[in-house]
Amino acid sequence: TPTMLLVHLDDGELVGLTVFAATLLDNGGHAVLVGADVASDGIDGPTFAQRWRTGGMDAVERDLGAMFGFGFVETDAIETPELAQLLSLSEPFPINLLDPLVEVNEDGRTMVFLRAGGQQLDGDAGAELYRWRNPSEFEANRTERQLDLWKSWLAMVGSAADPLSVTLPHDFGLSPFLRAFAAGRADLQILPVVPDSGEAEAAVYSLDDRGREWLADMSDRMVPLRI
Repeated sequence: TPTMLLVHLDDGELVGLTVFAATLLDNGGHAVLVGADVASDGIDGPTFAQRWRTGGMDAVERDLGAMFGFGFVETDAIETPELAQLLSLSEPFPINLLDPLVEVNEDGRTMVFLRAGGQQLDGDAGAELYRWRNPSEFEANRTERQLDLWKSWLAMVGSAADPLSVTLPHDFGLSPFLRAFAAGRADLQILPVVPDSGEAEAAVYSLDDRGREWLADMSDRMVPLRI
């Protein structure tokens, strides 16, 4: 089964992980989003963001592979500007934000980057949305927005007259996964973790018993025949 680990970065800092399995080959498969603040061992260890800082791709790939129970044929990292360029090939993206994206200036004033509600985003705004985290916001909120962007992106790729023109004509990296998931059946999920703290900025997410059962079942569906 073609598998891929995509590491999402903003200025070198981890903002999310996406695990792909093209279970149906050119007709789609499964993808699971993992937040940066998820414990890398699924229990109480350092977060994936911390593991990225100390061990880079090797550490993240090893820990995530142990969590999912399979390895990755490909690994890649994408920074915000690169993501913006890819997204711009199939812009605009319809997005419905439940909350506005805001930042607080040095003088304490709150500035709105994107308003709440339905809107169309270009590639630059889509990439900013992917990395954005509001002040004192739980990581889970950002991961939900990332999932919404993936769904919108795949819908736009699927509706394109020429999928190659909106994904780059490569047979490696993210491009073939985008085309396969857009043309066939795409099952996109968020790893069902729970926060171990009531404070958003300090929360570390882990898998409880139900989450571990869910992941075991999902991993079997993603890669039914493992080598």
